[in-house]
Amino acid sequence: MTKFYTTVLVMLAALQAHAQLATATFEDIQVDGEESFWADKSQENKSNQWTSGGYTFGSYNDTSWGTSYIYETVVSNNKLTDGTDYNKPYQSTASGAKNGNNYAVYYWSDYYKDNYTDVVLNEAATVSGFWVCNTTYTAYAVKYGYNPSKIFGQGDYFKLTMTGYDANGEVTGTVDQMLVDCTVADNWTYVNDWRWVDLTSLGNVKSIKFSMSSSDTGNFGINTPLYFCMDDFGGTAPEKNTEYAKFVPNEATGINSVEADMFAPAVKKYENGKLVIYKNGRKFSASGVELK
Repeated sequence: MTKFYTTVLVMLAALQAHAQLATATFEDIQVDGEESFWADKSQENKSNQWTSGGYTFGSYNDTSWGTSYIYETVVSNNKLTDGTDYNKPYQSTASGAKNGNNYAVYYWSDYYKDNYTDVVLNEAATVSGFWVCNTTYTAYAVKYGYNPSKIFGQGDYFKLTMTGYDANGEVTGTVDQMLVDCTVADNWTYVNDWRWVDLTSLGNVKSIKFSMSSSDTGNFGINTPLYFCMDDFGGTAPEKNTEYAKFVPNEATGINSVEADMFAPAVKKYENGKLVIYKNGRKFSASGVELK
């Protein structure tokens, strides 16, 4: 009997590891209006949790500066590709969703990352993957330069990393996806159309966290706009993946950095053990006193 029950437990564990959760298509989220987006703003200064398919996501609503800045995940139905700054950050370079009308846009912040929901599974499972795409704002910044982002050149990169966690909070593995890759001479590429990211190597996971890294990093952190688009999270992998597009940088546009700062959320950093806040090119203490 002991051997029989052991076999049954092994089979159940295997079934759980290969459980197929409903795909997060984001079509179950209502986005009011065209060329618009939705974010859960129900609670201020925390990560508001919401679901699509068999997955839970979060939208961090920061109102500490008198208006609402959204970090983490929003749901967009934008199809235009004219966004070049903070005015229109929720556009995909593929001109809309991979499938349907809606897709998600994720904004990563090093300061808020420990409070993020990221992606939590309704039950532990092996996640197939998802479709990823750049935002028009990020693509514009690395092609043309947009203060403080520089024009990308040889050796530069912009990378997305997915880290899997099991039910006990232990790391199961990581998967990297280059969004812009100028590390190989004469073969600079970027994700312009929707490209499939395979997450099966993470194994049986209960949650997945995103992080981002870039070669363009300054005194106050990463200069590259920290956005990416995703669609059909946990969907069906394609037989053939989308090819990378050739990355061709352009000359700087000379856009006024003050114009960009008008739409920028506050950036919070720890310097010498103290919290400081950067906003509109100015530096403040945690209590709001401007620092020189």
